[in-house]
Amino acid sequence: MQEQEMKREEQQLHLQTIQALDSIQYSPRPSTMVAIFDYAHEAAKER
Repeated sequence: MQEQEMKREEQQLHLQTIQALDSIQYSPRPSTMVAIFDYAHEAAKER
């Protein structure tokens, strides 16, 4: 009985973790985006 309760609690915590991770939105700083595009531009020139 106690084992089933632990399993249920683990499943619930797993679901909560998944929901929390799904709610995270990544938004890079503008300076990071500029650096990425500058790097891509320079790499394209070298080809």
